[in-house]
This record gives sequence, structure tokens and C-alpha cells, in this order.
Amino acid sequence: MLRILVTRLSSIGDIVHALPAVAAVSKALPDAKIAWAVETRYAGLLEGNPFIRRVIPVDTLGWKRKWKSYRTPGDVIRTLQAVRSFRPTAAIDFQGLVKSAVITGLSGARRRVGFGGRWLRERAAGIFYTEQVEAENSLHAVEENMALAERMGAAPISRAE
Repeated sequence: MLRILVTRLSSIGDIVHALPAVAAVSKALPDAKIAWAVETRYAGLLEGNPFIRRVIPVDTLGWKRKWKSYRTPGDVIRTLQAVRSFRPTAAIDFQGLVKSAVITGLSGARRRVGFGGRWLRERAAGIFYTEQVEAENSLHAVEENMALAERMGAAPISRAE
């Protein structure tokens, strides 16, 4: 069974811009189960979405604020266990930051797709991907995200869609 982990941790607008790509992947791979790793405070945006089987809350913002707390390492480990317990066979990182790429890389997925070239927000993130995609001819964030979805087998969408 195909299990796909989506990583787009934060920013309401950026999460919304990734939704059409995730919907396209779900439509192209109807038997796939999709989980989404997202910052805890944005998890409610994704709850109940018909294309997402599981939402995995991640609290990188809290970890950063409480990095000296003795509880933080345990929180990090529990989050990574939650990601790995989904047992993804593939992962898509729509964010392109080191923190999202680390989650993608440690997920256990053999296939890890993320942005490459100028679309990669932090170069070091690229080492966690098995495939890097350049979103040529993209005019909008939705189109950039669709380039990753297309790499996963989704059909291109028209601008009207």
C-alpha cells in the first residue's frame, strides 16, 4: 500500500497553496493514504479534509522556544515516532526548509521528493531528498507545488482549476 507523507509545516497561506497539489496526488493515486505533518497551531486547517487520512502535529516553534527544557527532546522523539508510525513509502516536502526536510528524511520513506534549484529555500534541505524538482514556468505557488505533485504522478491542472 502506498503511504505518502506530506510536509508543509506552517504559514496558513502556504498550507492553502499546497492543498490543490495534495488533492491532485490523492486523485491520481486513489488507494494511497496521505498524512500531513504540520505545525500544531495549524493542524485544525487540515482536520476533516477528505484527501488527508491523518494529520501529524509538529511543534517546531515550541521546541525552539523551549530548547532548554528537559521535555523538549522527548517531544521531538515522540513526534518523529508519530511520523514513522505512519510508515510512509513516499514523502513530499512542499516547504524546502531544513526543518521540514529533516522530518521528511527521518520519516523512513524511501522516495523523498522536494524542490531543487532556486525553488529550494535552504540548500541544505536538498540532502534529505531522493528527487529534486525545479518548478519551471511556474507563476504562482500553487503551480510550484503542482510540479511536486506531477512528479508523484498527478495530472497537471489548468489555471482555471
